[in-house]
Amino acid sequence: MKSFFDRVKSEGRTALAIGIAAGAIGFGGGALADPINFLPTNTDFKLKFSNEEIQIVRSGQELFGIFNINAITNTTGSINYWTGNGVSDGTQLVGFFTGLISVIPGPGGPQSVDFTGGEVVVYDVPNGDYNTFANQNLDPAILANRQAQLCGGVACPTPWLTALFAPGILDPNPLITLDAALAPTSPATAKGSGYLSVGTNSFGTGTNNAAFDTNAYTFTANPPADMLLLSEFSLCPSPTTPGCSAADWQVRSDDPIFARRVPEPATLLLLGLGGLALGAIRRKKAV
Repeated sequence: MKSFFDRVKSEGRTALAIGIAAGAIGFGGGALADPINFLPTNTDFKLKFSNEEIQIVRSGQELFGIFNINAITNTTGSINYWTGNGVSDGTQLVGFFTGLISVIPGPGGPQSVDFTGGEVVVYDVPNGDYNTFANQNLDPAILANRQAQLCGGVACPTPWLTALFAPGILDPNPLITLDAALAPTSPATAKGSGYLSVGTNSFGTGTNNAAFDTNAYTFTANPPADMLLLSEFSLCPSPTTPGCSAADWQVRSDDPIFARRVPEPATLLLLGLGGLALGAIRRKKAV
């Protein structure tokens, strides 16, 4: 029969093991203020966005713009995993893209405008920080512009995701990272497509890069990519144009980025530690 002190030590070890297990699982899940926690693993989904950008009128011009991810759903849009603009967890996913250099006409023909290079950064910020009217059309590489447009005028946090535009959309062409073509129905409307690969870029390393590093898209002559971007864009002649918030941003676009989330190694390790702790509890009870 156990003494009082033996029981105290045994119960203390059990409580410690439960604490380790719960802490590991809780830490692996992260805070609810991070939209990554709403996304299922090993499941395809799409990030619905709206953005505003400058108009490209010549070869060699740099394309840049800002965007707001307003929802993340399954690929058909029938299941909503996360709703932005403060609905699901009080946050917004916002960001910008830059460094895309135009090639006119593109390899696709006289109605094609293609791009080389390019990078993307996404921030998870409190709802209400996104301001399309602030410092419009100014170089997004300038820190003050980025803070005013995306982060409520204060220092932007560590990026939520960073990625580079990747060749593959015109595989085996190793240079074109974004292909855009004028729609036949209207000269003011066009469609674009390109691939993204997560990784460190000029703006740092995203905290959730590992979760999107899938190499899901493969090509014959280019390295694999992680995400597919599709967009439909049109001219924004005035602030009253539907979907446009400011005349100085000459173009607006929307539609999804297709992606998939994979479990992060650190999360798997923490869950494993939790399982070991719970196993220790079961073995102790069996003694």
